[in-house]
Amino acid sequence: QQIMSCEKGNDWDKLNLSQKMVETLQSLGLEKAFNVQASVIPFILNSKYAGGDVLVMSATGSGKTLAFAIPIVEILR
Repeated sequence: QQIMSCEKGNDWDKLNLSQKMVETLQSLGLEKAFNVQASVIPFILNSKYAGGDVLVMSATGSGKTLAFAIPIVEILR
C-alpha cells in the first residue's frame, strides 16, 4: 500500500513516456500532465508494480482516465 501526493503538474516528457506518446499528447493540445497523471503514470509504468492493482481517488475531471489509459497504450506498444 502506498499513498502518493498529486501536488505536481509535469511536462509529458518527464514521465518516462515514449517520444511518440509525448508527441501524440502534445498534438492533441495536452501541453502538461494533470497532477494525478504526473503521479500515477510513472507509478504504473514502474515494472515493480506491473500487473498489480492501482486505486486512485481524485475529483471528477482531474485526468484519471488518461492516467490509466496512457500506461496501457505504452505497455502494449
